[in-house]
Amino acid sequence: MRETNWKRLGILIDWPTFQDLVQARAGRCDICGQVLGDLLHVDHDHRTGHVRGLLCGGCNRAIGMLGDDPRITVNAAKYLMRS
Repeated sequence: MRETNWKRLGILIDWPTFQDLVQARAGRCDICGQVLGDLLHVDHDHRTGHVRGLLCGGCNRAIGMLGDDPRITVNAAKYLMRS
């Protein structure tokens, strides 16, 4: 198991809470469903530090590349659905 210094990263979560989140999600990414257990990334609001959920590395990077902007993310999904 890995323990990250989330407070250093501005994320408001501690290790036991992280483990509870992993267990509640059966170790699955909140977006794609990939099972990674405690290798999931803590997704959070960069302004507030509020934890949104747990994501695999790919999904975490993808929403970051979209600027954590729901409007752009919806537009990207619509674009993919068209083709």
